[in-house]
Amino acid sequence: MKRARELRAGLGLGDRGPLADLFLTVRDAVGIEVVVIAMDDGCAGAYVPHALGPVVFVNIEHPPVRQRFTLAHELGHHHLHEGRELDVVADLGNVTDPREGEANFFAAEFLAPRPALQAFVARDRSHGLERVVRLGCEFGLSASAALYRLSTWDLLTAKEPVERLEREIAEGHHHELRDHLGLTYVDDTLGRGDAPLPGRVAARLEART
Repeated sequence: MKRARELRAGLGLGDRGPLADLFLTVRDAVGIEVVVIAMDDGCAGAYVPHALGPVVFVNIEHPPVRQRFTLAHELGHHHLHEGRELDVVADLGNVTDPREGEANFFAAEFLAPRPALQAFVARDRSHGLERVVRLGCEFGLSASAALYRLSTWDLLTAKEPVERLEREIAEGHHHELRDHLGLTYVDDTLGRGDAPLPGRVAARLEART
């Protein structure tokens, strides 16, 4: 998490709000090519070192909120680990494998750092599932990831038991509430499906030689 905060600071992103566009941040500011492409079932993404620069692959079949976390997770592998990484969906929730757990903590802190969460809670007057949904939409997180961030830093009240919120999310109530509130996720490259085609990425890599 410290490495994630250091990277945000080094890129001039601050720690008080969401990223404007994770895809562009990773590609243009960090300098890692990102390919959003159809992958095998169960595969979330991959980090591949390359002589011309590393490449991250993200599964286009997944919802944008999962794509964002996958991309941040692979960015974590880039900053924390050496070598090729192929992540299945289960890896994104893995806290038993040290490398996967580290990449998860990095991703969560990079997408929604603690000071940003505290600032959100200070100005947001909602509670319960609505708070989870509003946080998720503002930061481009799934409801489960938003709940995890709030519970990790004890930003839920005693009247908001995690078990009940997990059950409401599992039952899909967060979708209904988001629609009722008229909320949408962040408008970014992944959400719009505007990521470059693999051929254009290959051309960018070739241009580096």
